[in-house]
Amino acid sequence: SNDNEFTTTFGTKVLTWKLYGALALSATGAFISLFVLLVHFDTVCFPKLWKHVFREGSKAERNLLVALLLFWFMGLYICTSSFSVGEVQANVYFTTWIAFGSTALNFGVWRSSSSNSNTSEDDLLPPFAVHLWDSTLYDHPRET
Repeated sequence: SNDNEFTTTFGTKVLTWKLYGALALSATGAFISLFVLLVHFDTVCFPKLWKHVFREGSKAERNLLVALLLFWFMGLYICTSSFSVGEVQANVYFTTWIAFGSTALNFGVWRSSSSNSNTSEDDLLPPFAVHLWDSTLYDHPRET
């Protein structure tokens, strides 16, 4: 057996770096999710900071969501491409897609709620993502 691959009990090969990447992604994603959950309910340590960070139209929350979108996009490649853990374990495959999809959905909710606040349209997305987001989700042929 090659040191660059891991053979499962079913005989399927998984690249070692993708195996370690899947472990690191799941641990990091769980830690980030737990951290965000805890700070949303923090009333003791820094409640004013968290209210400022997670207010309507907050750029900090936007940046967190964009970072999570990029993080889970990278996770999709590591966990669901050829010779990955997701090819062998369906729970890894579907969980990665659910994490990416729920982050994209949360970003859409943030964006629509931010457009109802005093945030200008230019502040809703980082400059590199404005065209991509609008052309992918809002210019669908069935909607025109």
